Amino acid sequence: MVRIGLRLKDPMLTPSTLNAPVNAARVALFRWGSLIAAVLAAAPAYAQDKAADIPPSKPVSVVYVILFALIVIAMIVGFFWRLWLNERKHKADGNGSENVI
Repeated sequence: MVRIGLRLKDPMLTPSTLNAPVNAARVALFRWGSLIAAVLAAAPAYAQDKAADIPPSKPVSVVYVILFALIVIAMIVGFFWRLWLNERKHKADGNGSENVI
């Protein structure tokens, strides 16, 4: 069988009947990836057109910003504290230094 046409470097990335068998999942991923890249490239221009019509938002009190930061920091500290408690508990059980959560 003679193939007519241009041979591409990576036949898996282009859906073509001229090249080797194509993995359908990879073709779909390539198509969705190029679609997402195009949408992300066009999004700033679309957002800039709509931003002129929106009035500026009201300023937020600094108290709320500090409260939000404290909650986030407390969650991070609580997560690592819980990890430390679990590690201590497993060492006391005689499991050694296994990474069991």
